[in-house]
Amino acid sequence: MFCWSSFNVFWGIINHGQWTVKILKQNACKTLKIGFGDEVYYLPTDVRFVGSVNENDECENNECKIDKSERSVAFSLTAPPPLHYAYFSGKYNATFDKNDKVGVKGVRPVYYEDGRDHPPTDPVRGMFYYCDKRWVFTIRAFNGTGAIAEETSDNECIHGWLMRSPITEAATLDEVPSDGWKVWTGVLDVASDFSISCIECKKNVDCGVNHGICEENSQCNCNEFSAGDFCNEDKACEDLILIDADADAESIDYTIVSSKMAYGRPMYNDAIVEGYDVEVLLYTGGRRWFDTYFSIEDFDKLLDDDMHAYWDDVLLANTVWYSQTTDQYIPTGPLKWYEIS
Repeated sequence: MFCWSSFNVFWGIINHGQWTVKILKQNACKTLKIGFGDEVYYLPTDVRFVGSVNENDECENNECKIDKSERSVAFSLTAPPPLHYAYFSGKYNATFDKNDKVGVKGVRPVYYEDGRDHPPTDPVRGMFYYCDKRWVFTIRAFNGTGAIAEETSDNECIHGWLMRSPITEAATLDEVPSDGWKVWTGVLDVASDFSISCIECKKNVDCGVNHGICEENSQCNCNEFSAGDFCNEDKACEDLILIDADADAESIDYTIVSSKMAYGRPMYNDAIVEGYDVEVLLYTGGRRWFDTYFSIEDFDKLLDDDMHAYWDDVLLANTVWYSQTTDQYIPTGPLKWYEIS
């Protein structure tokens, strides 16, 4: 009788663990919006990425690839630009698949930075996972380069971390408070302006009154007049005119780049003239709009791939102007712009 009772208790524990996974899969928010602050990690000079390069051992033409990644990068693998955490803001998707080869164990999900053109587990994507009683952020491509301290890549935190939460037992990332996180910038700093929010709908009313419908994947499908995570934005104007109020310069006309988005917002370009660079207005994860120049060749590549402000090295390589911080869906109104000298 005693043995039978013990067996029942043991069986109940096993079932409880399995049921926990099932409950999380059914009830956890699987699509989060993550916002990083303005922290910058100026990488050590000995940081090196492993990967393939072009014949000149340089990557100005987006021809270099980091090891095990399908994405090209726009900088030398031996001289990567500073890590602006804000460039890794945006949508993150949860997975409970323990066969995704990241080697993370346990019932909690792993969250990967969203992207349409490469596998979610591509090492250049931002990633949140649970280890050592904390939720941590990492970019697996940085592990082993000298950017992530070796002591953070122990048996449990196998991918190291660049940012971590306070100690918590939260089962999912959206249950973790956004304050109290620490971020690595060469020293461990308190993270500022960090945010975590669920961007899933449960019924049509979550997508605005007559603005859209809630699909089976818990994402809003907006009508032709609306946009945004919850259809709470007006559809973007197709044409913009940039006017410098403090100068006599001619205004510039921009046209929306059809179906092309950057960090959840539309991209605009001026008229494409053969033999000249293309001027593009695009949003970055740092809550700023950039006025950036691309060669026609690089602009074509931009249309074929996910634009990423870090891996495309947009700020240092091509950008001439950047806006004040803003949450505006399109860059209209009296925005203040700053020139990069």
